[in-house]
Amino acid sequence: FKPNSNILFQSCFALCFGSLSFAVITWRNSLVLHSIDKITSCFIHIIPTLSLYIIYYELDENYKLQRFPGAIITESINLKQNILWTSVYYLIWQSLYHYFITLKKSHKIQSGQRMTSFQYLTNQKKYRNLWFINLKAPWPMIIYTLLQYLYQLCTMLLCSIWLRYKWAASLFLCYIFWTAAFNGATY
Repeated sequence: FKPNSNILFQSCFALCFGSLSFAVITWRNSLVLHSIDKITSCFIHIIPTLSLYIIYYELDENYKLQRFPGAIITESINLKQNILWTSVYYLIWQSLYHYFITLKKSHKIQSGQRMTSFQYLTNQKKYRNLWFINLKAPWPMIIYTLLQYLYQLCTMLLCSIWLRYKWAASLFLCYIFWTAAFNGATY
């Protein structure tokens, strides 16, 4: 979809190298090869980041020009524009997630068949007593969503470094793999 768009490529890069890959650290994704749930969750958070790294840094420029022209960034990276567009895409994703998971699958959530990240956090002993958890609905979910957006912004701001410096992106990607492997070894 829109392979010529630098903005879309930079937003995908920011979302993958940002909140998606940081989820490995935040949610303790584990590289546990004998657990289909753990390995699937780990790969969902690592493979898109790895794919964009390869597209941006490792492909031949002629092939990239032909297949992924949006990945060729000739001008300087506009951080404000990147934050704006990535936030728009994130808002779309968050709205769709809330609609399809929280609202459409509410019967599965209430019966315990499915757990949302909000439920997971509020069930953790160290987070149960957060000030906003005990507010009347829908405030806890609204505050959680806003905090999640701030988290996305913080992780995304680092992406301008990884778009400019291959060595920094390589180190970060290695760190994400190492974290997943360490989490799997200590699982």
